[in-house]
Amino acid sequence: DVLTLSANAKLPLALNIKARYKLLKTQDPAYYAEPELANRGLLSLKWKPVSTFTALFTYDISLESRDGIKFGNEASDRDVRKDRLMGSLSFLIKKKLTLTTSYSYLHKKTDQKLFNLNSTTWSPFDVDSGYEDSSNNITATLNYSLKEQEREKAQVSAEVSRTTSKGDFSDPKTLFLTAYPGIEINETVYSLRGERWLKRGWG
Repeated sequence: DVLTLSANAKLPLALNIKARYKLLKTQDPAYYAEPELANRGLLSLKWKPVSTFTALFTYDISLESRDGIKFGNEASDRDVRKDRLMGSLSFLIKKKLTLTTSYSYLHKKTDQKLFNLNSTTWSPFDVDSGYEDSSNNITATLNYSLKEQEREKAQVSAEVSRTTSKGDFSDPKTLFLTAYPGIEINETVYSLRGERWLKRGWG
C-alpha cells in the first residue's frame, strides 16, 4: 500500500517550496533489509532573488520499522531512521565564471537486537544495541565555461571537497561491542577537470 501527498508553493521574493510525504506498507517483505512500514518526508527550497545567485536546500527524513525478523527460533524488531540534508549556493561571478559551494549531511541509526550463531543455534548477542553512522561533506567548485553561438564548447572546473564520516554502536551492553573503537574517516579531495566538445558530439 502506498499513500503520497505533495504540495508546491511559489512565494514572494522568488522563493519556491516543495513538500512531499509518502507512506509505504509492505506485507511480508521479501528481503531482510526491506521495512514493513516506512514514513518518508521531503522538504525542498529554491531561492533565486537575482539572476546571478541561486540557493538550494533539501531535507528528507525516513522512519522505517519491521517486526518479528526471524533468526532461527529467535525474533527481533528493527527501527531505522535516515536523515539527509543538502544545501548549495551558486554565484555567477562573471558571464562565464561560476562558483558553487555545497554542504551535505547523511545520518542513519538502526535499533535492532543482535544475535550470535553458535553451531546451529541463534542466541541474543547484545539486546537493544543500535548502530549509528553519519557523514558530513563540504565542497567548493569553480567552473569556467566557454560558449560559442549559445552552445557550450569547453569548460574547466577546479574543485575541493572535504568529507568526515564516522560510525559506532550506540549504548552497547556486551564487552565486545563496548571495546569496539568505531570507525572515523577524514578525506580531502582536490580535482581539476577540463572538457572540450568537438563536432558531431565528440569530446
